[in-house]
Amino acid sequence: MQGAIRVQSGNPSQPNRPSRRKGARPPRNLSASGPEPWMWDAACATADPDLFFPRERRDPEIISAKRVCACCPVKDECLRYSLHAQEEFGIWGGLDEWERRELLDKQHGDGAQGVA
Repeated sequence: MQGAIRVQSGNPSQPNRPSRRKGARPPRNLSASGPEPWMWDAACATADPDLFFPRERRDPEIISAKRVCACCPVKDECLRYSLHAQEEFGIWGGLDEWERRELLDKQHGDGAQGVA
């Protein structure tokens, strides 16, 4: 994430995570021109952003975040954006960071060029 402040997670086995203020939306644009138009319609726009940034793969909040994504009208755009922006952390388009990494690894392993 561009411009995010990194903080120690407190768990040496976990990577550093972006700092989050309660109620703050994560930065979601690739350019300084502002949010992508689809972002205004995202189901997560009014949710607590901390829900979408689990600390570990078995975090129970992942299920709650994915429920929000499941009914999101712009889920596909969100996933495409996260893959293009190489979002390192969080749940985007209904996939957590580990699932997105696996998807990208599979695409690169299959010789796929670019992102859907």
